[in-house]
Amino acid sequence: MSPKHAGYTLIEMMVVVGLVGLLAMLASPFTTTWVEHARLNTAEGIWREAYGRAKAAALRNPHGIGGDRAASFVCLGKGQLTVRSARDADTPASCTSPVLWQARLPEKLTTRPKAGSHALVCMSFNNRGSSSTDATCAGNELELVYGRSSLSVSLH
Repeated sequence: MSPKHAGYTLIEMMVVVGLVGLLAMLASPFTTTWVEHARLNTAEGIWREAYGRAKAAALRNPHGIGGDRAASFVCLGKGQLTVRSARDADTPASCTSPVLWQARLPEKLTTRPKAGSHALVCMSFNNRGSSSTDATCAGNELELVYGRSSLSVSLH
């Protein structure tokens, strides 16, 4: 009787490693798309939270900002989103006002108004929680772009 050998041959191992490599190569584009969509969903959540916080701050309006002047602001700068409130009754909110809340957006994310191609910088709200015309800011329709994927967002 000849002794039995247990195990795999080198050829069998190379075939298995080759198949695993091929499957990994085929799955890579799907993984990239999944990551892009996950980052877009994260960014959408951050924008929605900022929008809600800014609207709430404008409705609270602790300094009594009147008319259509900005009671609160959402500012985008250096990949960070901040919500800011008016400093006092005489000074409407702007991107230099005190910070109420802030969050970092995913790196390499581009945010722009839905209808235009310029970068989105801010959103402003009056004491009724509506978009303020006091500042030259975008409306509540925006487009988030990450890699080859994009997402249209309507904030209300």
